[in-house]
Amino acid sequence: NQKIEQYISNQLMKKVSSLDLSYFEDPTYYNKLTQATQNIFRISETLWGFTFILSEVVSVIVIISAFLVYNYLLVILVLLSTIPSIFLVLKTSQISWSAFESGSPIFRHAHYYRSLLTERKEAVKEIKTFHLKKHFINRFNTLLDQYLQKQNQAGYKQLKWYILIAIIEGAVSVFAAYLVIVSFVQQTISLGTLTFLWGLLFQFASHARWIVRLLGDLNTNSKFLTPFVDILTYQPLIVESKHPQIFPNKIVQGIEFRNVSFKYPHQNKFILKNVNLFIKPHESVALVGENGSGKTTLI
Repeated sequence: NQKIEQYISNQLMKKVSSLDLSYFEDPTYYNKLTQATQNIFRISETLWGFTFILSEVVSVIVIISAFLVYNYLLVILVLLSTIPSIFLVLKTSQISWSAFESGSPIFRHAHYYRSLLTERKEAVKEIKTFHLKKHFINRFNTLLDQYLQKQNQAGYKQLKWYILIAIIEGAVSVFAAYLVIVSFVQQTISLGTLTFLWGLLFQFASHARWIVRLLGDLNTNSKFLTPFVDILTYQPLIVESKHPQIFPNKIVQGIEFRNVSFKYPHQNKFILKNVNLFIKPHESVALVGENGSGKTTLI
């Protein structure tokens, strides 16, 4: 698992480091990147899930073959009993993904406030100096409460579906058991066959639950891995020249910008607009501005 995660992490880092700076000015990209890094572990889980499903499917095929010898109606019933469970895992995974996708920006924002108070030494100094501890903690709690509220709402929706599907599955299972008992009462099967079929019903239910659960996990993992796949499909927006101009070893006159304007491809907003700048040789200049004002782009 660690080897797989190491390989995937390397691919992600290579891709992210190759992208243009414009991506890092886009909140949507940051949300996808956060979602991708949080769910890398799901790749190895998906691979293991496939191997477990194969073993369970073999067991189910053997059990269904045994049912066919005695009563084909039992086969139809036991297969029908899995349909509600499959629908359940598809529905609940969609609910989980929707809650995660909508809550991801909120969680990332809350994590930023937490990092200011716990991970960034310079930020902690400023927060203590200006007595901002209470403000940042309140912001963190407010955002996290919003995130947890979305998760709770998703949990309540899932609970309703669990109850409904459990009632349907229970009714089908009881009817299948009823058919077996009726066959015994009518003396169409022996006591040994009754015991055998009864055991098969329980075994099938156990294997079917595992298969449905594994299918649900695979479906959930595939949804949660969508941001990771999206990140890998991103391409640099600025194509480097095949014959770039060589930077001089020694600057004689200086660096000069004359009415320079720049915007990234597929974006309407200009990052730089009519910038005029002249830096003399050996001169040090500090670029000061808010996040997203174009400092890094200028360099």
